[in-house]
Amino acid sequence: MKKKTILTAFLAVAMSASADDFPWMNTSLSFYERAKLLCKELTLREKVDQLGNNVSEPIRRNGVTILPSYQYWNEAIHGVARSGPATSFPESKGMSATWDPQLIYDCASATSDEARIYHINKGKGLNYWSPTINMSRDPRWGREEENYGEDPFLTGVLAVEFVKGFQGELTPETPYYKIIACAKHFAANNYEQGRQSTTSFVTEKNMREYYLPAFEMAVKNAGVKSVMAAYNALSTDINEKDAAGAGYKDSHGGLPCAGNRMLLTDILRKEWGFNGYVVSDCAGLSCIYRDTKHLYFGGYTADGEINRGKDFSAIHDPYSSLPTQVQPVMEARAATLAIKAGCDTNCEFMNNSSVMQRAAMNATDPAFRALEKDYPIKDRKQTTVINSNPSYINLTEEDIDTAVVRVLETRFALGEFDNYTYPIDNTLESEKNQALALKAAQESITLLKNDGGLLPISADKKVALIGPYADAIMLGDYSGTPTYTTTPYEAFTKKLGFELSKARTGDIPAVPFDKAVVSKRGEGSNDKGAGNLENTALGDIFLYEKVNFGEAGCTDFAMTCGAKSSGLGTVSFCLDSKDNKPFLTVSNKDTGSWTKWTTVTATVDPAVVNGVHDLYVKFSGTNSYCGNYQSFKFSNPDAPQIPAEETQGPLYLCKTSANVNEKASATMIQRAVDVAKRADVVIFIGGTNFDKPADHATGTESHDRWQLTFPGNQDEVLKALYEANHNTVLVLETGSSVDITWAKENLPAIMEAWYGGQAQGQAICDAIYGDINPGGKLTSTWYNSIDELPSEDPSAKNYSEFKRKGMMEYNIDDWGYTYMYYGKGAKNPCQAEKPMYPFGYGLSYTTFEYETPVLNMQSISKTSGDAVVTVNVKNTGKRDGTEVVQVYATFGGNSCYGNLNKRLVGFKRVEVKAGETVKAEIPVSYRSLAYYNTEAHNFQVPACTVTLEVATNSADENAKKVSLNAQAGIAEDSYISTNIDKFPVISNSTQLAKTDHVYTVMGAYVCSASDYDKLPEGVYILNGYKYIKK
Repeated sequence: MKKKTILTAFLAVAMSASADDFPWMNTSLSFYERAKLLCKELTLREKVDQLGNNVSEPIRRNGVTILPSYQYWNEAIHGVARSGPATSFPESKGMSATWDPQLIYDCASATSDEARIYHINKGKGLNYWSPTINMSRDPRWGREEENYGEDPFLTGVLAVEFVKGFQGELTPETPYYKIIACAKHFAANNYEQGRQSTTSFVTEKNMREYYLPAFEMAVKNAGVKSVMAAYNALSTDINEKDAAGAGYKDSHGGLPCAGNRMLLTDILRKEWGFNGYVVSDCAGLSCIYRDTKHLYFGGYTADGEINRGKDFSAIHDPYSSLPTQVQPVMEARAATLAIKAGCDTNCEFMNNSSVMQRAAMNATDPAFRALEKDYPIKDRKQTTVINSNPSYINLTEEDIDTAVVRVLETRFALGEFDNYTYPIDNTLESEKNQALALKAAQESITLLKNDGGLLPISADKKVALIGPYADAIMLGDYSGTPTYTTTPYEAFTKKLGFELSKARTGDIPAVPFDKAVVSKRGEGSNDKGAGNLENTALGDIFLYEKVNFGEAGCTDFAMTCGAKSSGLGTVSFCLDSKDNKPFLTVSNKDTGSWTKWTTVTATVDPAVVNGVHDLYVKFSGTNSYCGNYQSFKFSNPDAPQIPAEETQGPLYLCKTSANVNEKASATMIQRAVDVAKRADVVIFIGGTNFDKPADHATGTESHDRWQLTFPGNQDEVLKALYEANHNTVLVLETGSSVDITWAKENLPAIMEAWYGGQAQGQAICDAIYGDINPGGKLTSTWYNSIDELPSEDPSAKNYSEFKRKGMMEYNIDDWGYTYMYYGKGAKNPCQAEKPMYPFGYGLSYTTFEYETPVLNMQSISKTSGDAVVTVNVKNTGKRDGTEVVQVYATFGGNSCYGNLNKRLVGFKRVEVKAGETVKAEIPVSYRSLAYYNTEAHNFQVPACTVTLEVATNSADENAKKVSLNAQAGIAEDSYISTNIDKFPVISNSTQLAKTDHVYTVMGAYVCSASDYDKLPEGVYILNGYKYIKK
């Protein structure tokens, strides 16, 4: 009777309550305390529903919404992506070339301003999965454009500024975060083709010194509130097997990062003090167990399809159509492994539920747990039973509470429950943001060669812009959708006040169009600045005005298009009116990807397709999408049209191909040569993109690059242009280094503009004419050729037994990766004395002179504070310029540092006017001089003399040097660096709880408590603490 009375009273109160009456709405409590109170209110089912990026339905109590629906997956690596109009800044690789931490902060802050505006206007979520701070270990990595380079110190410094600018900082005026940032992908993630199925084997030393520092800095120095666990597995022990017995030689073994307790709990939380939530990469938990992925729990036979719908009705009954429990058991194992390891939520693709949402209820159910023994763990081929009595499924409601509270805490911290409006003194694509995008593009420009002072050029020169990017820009992947873009040709036209009297020819780039007559998704989504017409829908109509098909008319048609099976449709072409009968209708093709291109050809009647007409392009079909398009080309091989841009000067334009992966025809090359001969200076603008061609000439997410040379036949075009005009300048738009051996040896000037965002064209123009002075510096080593990287060729001297194009070698010291170990890798004798271009390299239109540096101390220790290097930098040229002063540490061959060449320990970007001198003060910390001791498991500095080199780049032969005495000491402990004599002793399983699980000191799962007595003596980890078995 008493219970009934209490329940009735509670319901009466709840029925009359408003949202503000709930205890978690008490703003005097911390965000954590409020999250705990809200979590306490939820049922187990409701808690589990929160463990995915798609939370499709709100939670209510008596008509009051206490927990709104939410979408955690948003992207904004260099501008708010996939949302509509937004400012597009340079990709991360380009941003890193600025070496400008304040600029990184400012651009991140502007991006998060626009993200907040999208939240206010469209209800878009406030959790963003940016930035990417993986190391640029191998230039073949498909996602090279997304990172900040190959150096962990530089990456960490820039990551800190991004996170601070993006999240905003808690103050009395702004007591909530602006946005939640996410440092990804944790950790040692540098390989796309097998990213969801392979293990990154790396020594503890390399892991600690190279792959983790940037994440540590983002946590400790910036307070990043979320971290994304990478797809790959990670192991520091080549003998480690996965649960199914697979190991090193199969590129398996070790724990997938989303289930790696060492990473997600012991290091991230206990050692670094991370106070946020961890999310898996998308479908990361499915990858733990699924076929063709990690198969961590061994082979199995899938019997039927899981209902992966994101609505709660599907989430609550996902397995009903399955004849057995094998897939539910696999998902429960994966969910248990991940949640107990410290992964708090599971990203899934937009229309799917997560493994956690589907499986966590089962994983907490004792009755379901009892079923696990019916599904023993087998090897990957299902021929041998590896574990006949598995006990992986042991999740508790307390485990789920921990995860839910961490996720909900960030939503409280964003002000979501308090109707908080973050003060934004900005607007979408504001003039301020546009100016900032231009500044970033300008600062990223990196001058690689300028023999004879060819650059900058004067405005009286006749100029030919030639190449696939002469009148296009490459924004890069995960881009914003800018309204305001400037191509090089547009910028040069404005600079010279040049106006062309012309009509468009039949060779029509799909973008820009003159008018979106009908656009179901809005013309901003049809032209995102990526050089192709995209997101077309049935019923869309686009107008191309005054197309000159020639007096002789056109006979041939070619359409460059790409689509997935969900984007197949037809394209019709009408003259002069959208209502006229089409003179041509063709169908696009399924290429397997929206950015994998093919050509559809047809013939047309020259009696119809001739003269000047408005061209209407109409899309139809039965799918919601009708494909992506690069160009519509009408031609007549017997009467070729030469565009006016190629003949009317003094500014000439010749686009040799519509795409960098497309080879320029012999005819097109000859036209480019003819144009080059008309000009005083030729500017060839080419590079790479993020398409997925079959030859892997370019790379992107899930698609590595298998060559370092130019895609298509850009080299051939360059050679022909140089033969015609020796004043040929190469301007690169790339996401990573390229092998430009011929260009470096022959061309007088080379400039790298990266994927420079919406203002890329203007920045290139400004640099060519000297309106700005290039000051960018490389943040990755440019190797001489692909032969200097690990190879899968068994006959190569740098053969990798992993095969996989040689891309799985994560120990940078063994293989000569990065400036730190270039030429020193014992397993890679194929590197030259010097790379093509060293880390930190970049020229200027002026010259700088460094005076002898001085130090504020002769000896550094853990308690001394930072050593400060002071150097005067004089601009000895006639132009104002910017210099990045770099400080590298060398250790005189001290064996503690292995085969290390040198290490960046500080830098300063300084602006110096012509003839003036500026003082640069650069702090060097004791921690930056440390090496990782794998026996003591901590960072130490030995007693030694450190030589600090003050340099213009990592290979500067004229670097100024100063000596610093380092006192021996421990710079930083790790969670396993405690003195072994202080460890508790656990002799047998009677001292363990039945739910306990045992791990190695590096985080690999060993066994459950029931098998503890079978273990050999040694040091193990239990519940995050180290102990000894004797």
